[in-house]
Amino acid sequence: MNKLTVWIRAWGNDITVDLEKLIILINLLKKELTHYEISLFIETNPDDEVIKLIEKYYNNQIKIITANLHSFSNALNTLIQLTPPDSLVLTLSLGVIVNPELIKKGLEEVEKGVFAYGWCIHPLNNNGTIVGLGWYNTAALLHFDFIKILKDYPLPSWIDNGFEGSIILGKETIPIGGCEEVVMMYLALKVNPKAIFHLNIKDSLKLKKTTGTDISFPKKIKRKVAVANYYMAKKIPMAKETLWQALKIVR
Repeated sequence: MNKLTVWIRAWGNDITVDLEKLIILINLLKKELTHYEISLFIETNPDDEVIKLIEKYYNNQIKIITANLHSFSNALNTLIQLTPPDSLVLTLSLGVIVNPELIKKGLEEVEKGVFAYGWCIHPLNNNGTIVGLGWYNTAALLHFDFIKILKDYPLPSWIDNGFEGSIILGKETIPIGGCEEVVMMYLALKVNPKAIFHLNIKDSLKLKKTTGTDISFPKKIKRKVAVANYYMAKKIPMAKETLWQALKIVR
């Protein structure tokens, strides 16, 4: 039987508000994807009170992973290392509205060897035309070969907010960090230059709330692009064109 591990990174009230809907989605997936063994990982901070709630009511349905969610590298590397090496991954943010049929279509592509299959997220409008606007961990499927590479080549600590300092964006000073998808693509392409990443802009998903912060979506997009360009200029020894031509747009 194939394996599918679902990743959710969230904490506190965000989890309690959407937990019931998440369980409904997982149960729907289990009915639709009968040839998959599906596991749900919820990653939260070690001192999160929601852990007690999950253990009390959902202990048999959810595996709790604890890590420092304020560190992008620590949070993602922890999930990567604890994911079975033969498991595909569905990585989701709470608040993303996705139906099982779209996940099934994406799985068909990932099963063929596509490293990451992500969806365009409205209102993020990540249509793939600019570095920093590609597939997001907000809603994506990852191949186990991708996960295996990331097990061997963990995400660097310089993706953590503020590790590299700040950059000036207009009149705003913003901490450098996040935009980990660009770094993940680079790490995969360094090992496998033929790695392919798909972004579905035909079936746009809705995101009903901001992710991680209260920053507006337009500001979030500007920050993401600025950080991605910083990485490409200062941290990633690969031509922007080489990295970005590995992203195929599904229209």
